[in-house]
Amino acid sequence: MLIGQLYDAVFPIPPIHDDHWHHVCTTWNSTNGHVNIFVDGALRTYPGKSYFKGVKVIPNGTFTIGYHRIDESEFGYSGKISQLNVWNHVLPSNKIQAIAKNCTMDHSTGGNVLKWGLSFAPTEQDTAEPRACSQRDQMESDYDLNFPGQGTKPYASLMLKQSLTKCTISWWLKTTWIPTTDTPVITILSAYHSTERDTLFVGIRSTSTIHFEQSGGEK
Repeated sequence: MLIGQLYDAVFPIPPIHDDHWHHVCTTWNSTNGHVNIFVDGALRTYPGKSYFKGVKVIPNGTFTIGYHRIDESEFGYSGKISQLNVWNHVLPSNKIQAIAKNCTMDHSTGGNVLKWGLSFAPTEQDTAEPRACSQRDQMESDYDLNFPGQGTKPYASLMLKQSLTKCTISWWLKTTWIPTTDTPVITILSAYHSTERDTLFVGIRSTSTIHFEQSGGEK
């Protein structure tokens, strides 16, 4: 057991606070410990180090989007999130690049762990406007999650029913949030387990790093 230990993979990324939609994707494989980050379809360097090798994310935790259940920080994600999907395998880079070219995904091809529009379905009441990350493919029936930032509460909390030894986490975001030097890591997605604390965490700090973390879990 890896109780109480924190494993943090930090990757540099280009600025994404320009009020335009950006696609971000992270993949992890426990077998070799590889963690990769893609921004708008481009691989943003693999630092040549293994992370979380041999680790398994245990089941019966809770996925929370845009908010950290552990510390209940007043700093939630500020902006919009759309098309967030999680798979229990590593998607090939050409698939990730295809997703990055078009924010509209057929719900039948979404994640098999967490599927946008099926696992949770944002409604018009949750957001200010329909999803518009691709005007040509806009679907008025599909909406973004809109997070107000400070003081936010989770828009969606979902049960993680299966263990994970590899995964792909893919999402679109749009934000004008400008962090300060002492801004904490802002949560995109966390998987919380009552006995192991966080078992999986993805967040952003400042405008230049993305964090992929694990604590707890099994080995």
